[in-house]
Amino acid sequence: MADVPKPDDKAAVGLGCAIVVVALIIISMCSSNNGTTPKNSNVRVGEIGTIVDDGRFGCKEKDEFEKLVSFVSQSDREAFNREYMSATLTGACISFSTGDQVYVTDAAFVGLVKLRKKGETEEYWTTMESVRQ
Repeated sequence: MADVPKPDDKAAVGLGCAIVVVALIIISMCSSNNGTTPKNSNVRVGEIGTIVDDGRFGCKEKDEFEKLVSFVSQSDREAFNREYMSATLTGACISFSTGDQVYVTDAAFVGLVKLRKKGETEEYWTTMESVRQ
């Protein structure tokens, strides 16, 4: 069996901090919106927008993103942290940064949008609240 490379301590601490920030933001989004119409409903497919703050993340597959959000809505931080860490290490999910310019490439009725960072080709699902025009 091949040895799995282990991240150095600084990288692990940094990733752990990022995961906690993301989890807190998602908990805040879920508790303040309660599954109703997204606060930022002016997001339009084909337009460029900006990521509103650090800690926002997106996943290539909508099911993966929804799975992570379900862990947050269930208040299962351990499951969220484990899945998010795995997904970011494999490239299935990424963290966005405040001010990242993104193109909205798709939208779902459930308040999700698919984004592509300006100059990049990969697309990621996230919440409408993560981007402003």
